[in-house]
Amino acid sequence: MIKKKFLFDTHAFLWLRNEPQKVSDIALQIYQEANNIAYLSMASIWEMQIKYQLGQLQFDVSLPEMIEEQCLLNDLRILSIEQGHIFELSRYFTKIHLIVY
Repeated sequence: MIKKKFLFDTHAFLWLRNEPQKVSDIALQIYQEANNIAYLSMASIWEMQIKYQLGQLQFDVSLPEMIEEQCLLNDLRILSIEQGHIFELSRYFTKIHLIVY
């Protein structure tokens, strides 16, 4: 079976972990399906850390613990960022935002 890859944005990631009722059933299934590969961008981790430091986000565990937990529980993978990735966004930007919100 071919695994499908999905990139979750910051809000979707936080909602999937903390408030799954805020995401569609489809997004939840995608995230938990063993045959899919869920990615979280390093940019999202960076964004969450900045917002945490500014007092705009609160966590029940540290951010590193949260990321590690999701990597273990849901086989979440962290997507590093290189300049080429930024320029390729237009090629890969799909309906996923419609699904996760």
